[in-house]
Amino acid sequence: MLKLSNVKRLSMTISIQPVSTSEQLNLCYQMQTAIFHHELNLLGMQIPDNYDRLSLYVQIIDSKVVVGTYRIVPNTSLGLPIEETGFNFNQIDQNKVCEMSRLVLVKEN
Repeated sequence: MLKLSNVKRLSMTISIQPVSTSEQLNLCYQMQTAIFHHELNLLGMQIPDNYDRLSLYVQIIDSKVVVGTYRIVPNTSLGLPIEETGFNFNQIDQNKVCEMSRLVLVKEN
């Protein structure tokens, strides 16, 4: 059994910040392309896609270096990306739903 006293404590230097410039957004797209297209071979995934113009992108920063990104997609007239898979939102208040997707974290060297 794992005991908390045996877990090495790490100091956290991670912060999460909204993307606010086109340069930051382009870095997010580059990270997505590197992971989804090149590493996972998901070549059919469009980057950027139709949801991006309405989405909030967030960058994950560790020690002043961007190490990841994800997007928050609001539920608009476009719907949500997950609905393209057939997910049924009939039992959920659609005014209280968003989607967090395309999480990317770079590998540690």
